[in-house]
Amino acid sequence: MSIVKSEQYIGGRLRPSASSGCLEVIDPYRGEVIARVPRGHRDDVDAAVDAARRAFPAWGETSPARRKAYLKDLLEQLITRREAAADVITAEIGVPRRLARTMQLDMPIGILEATLAAMDEIPWVETIGHSGVLREPIGVVAAVTPWNVPLHQIMAKLAPALAAGCTLVLKPSEVSPLSAYFLAELVDAIGLPEGVFNLVCGDAEAVAKPLVAHPGVDMVSFTGSVEVGKAVMSAAAANLAKVNLELGGKSVNLMAPGTDPEKVAAAALRQCWTNAGQICVSHSRLLVPRSEQEALCERLLVASVDWTLGDPNEETTWVGPLATRGQFHKARDYMIGAEAEGAVCIVGGSAAVDEEAPGNLIPPTIYRDVTPTMRIAQEETFAPILTVMPYDDLDEAVAIANQLPLGLSGSVWAPSHAEAVALAKCLRTGQVFINGAPPNFAAPFGGYKQSGIGREYGRYGIEEYFELKSIHGY
Repeated sequence: MSIVKSEQYIGGRLRPSASSGCLEVIDPYRGEVIARVPRGHRDDVDAAVDAARRAFPAWGETSPARRKAYLKDLLEQLITRREAAADVITAEIGVPRRLARTMQLDMPIGILEATLAAMDEIPWVETIGHSGVLREPIGVVAAVTPWNVPLHQIMAKLAPALAAGCTLVLKPSEVSPLSAYFLAELVDAIGLPEGVFNLVCGDAEAVAKPLVAHPGVDMVSFTGSVEVGKAVMSAAAANLAKVNLELGGKSVNLMAPGTDPEKVAAAALRQCWTNAGQICVSHSRLLVPRSEQEALCERLLVASVDWTLGDPNEETTWVGPLATRGQFHKARDYMIGAEAEGAVCIVGGSAAVDEEAPGNLIPPTIYRDVTPTMRIAQEETFAPILTVMPYDDLDEAVAIANQLPLGLSGSVWAPSHAEAVALAKCLRTGQVFINGAPPNFAAPFGGYKQSGIGREYGRYGIEEYFELKSIHGY
């Protein structure tokens, strides 16, 4: 059954799109059209920005306590409708059902919880000498989000923006717009004031480009590729709008000499293959001492058995399809290229890909003996492909880890905590997990180098949405 959405959520209600065209949402496993949504139009963008601008003065003056109450209600709605949200995410991007109801929902819930806690830590007014420093909302925010973790990516922008007192216009990915419509239902249910949240669905040309360049937008928050991020920054510069960019990554998992390979193997697969590798923080480069590569690969082979590929609606499936046919072809090309350059496949590989079968299924794959000059070691594959890269000493390992113009995430493993911390400090990246530590949504997240500008999560995420005003003699 196909869902038809012909409206945008603007000014607190659904209203017909100015465009009569539609975009198809495809079930990536079955290849069927499951929904049609508006293609969007510049007039939709104008209407949404206008609604956000009209709502901003009152929302910006609303007390932090009142804004916090709305976000708490949104959290309760999301928890209550968790199963329904998981259904939507599985249908539109093909993530296994078991992962949709855990990781895909744990993350936006975690973002909301961290934002609520951080609101109590913000010094909304602080005194410096004879001056008062006020934190005031920047204004109207344009949020442009990707498809891979749809609700999370939206919440990472919506929650801090609303907490700070900003109003927002959301342009979700056309691959996963149903998650955005689901969120609009939750926003409507909590009675958020009209125009505080607006949704304009459409493609890049009709919606994203006019939105990020709109003179009524004060800030643009974008998550996506480096190339598109540069274009967004250029477009926003025409109005000197602030930008927050969370871009690509090619993260490392660095195993120091003497580390127990048993501890590393299962975690390394989880950090690379989760969500079929379609995560910007995927730790796809596993650096291992050359003399210990054999032992680690043996453990990886054992751990890989549990990663079942198939129908995302089956509870036994751990790896579902890639979200689009284009992603499927790109992943296969990376695999063929790696094998041609001499990477040794020990699990999966291009020979295990059935290009004629439906489902965009790329088998979880491991290559060993990968060198830093290989294309697969330098570019983000966005697929379940782990590359094992041997090194001779830690200086070489750190150099390999830092050689790319990206720095979003990473992990280090070492025999002791002190060694792991010392090694983590050597990595030029925005976050590092040591010895399997869990994520923390209260800590800042963002990239070094071309992996982005600004930070998300917790207090640091909220701070991005402020202007600072000094009042002397306060």
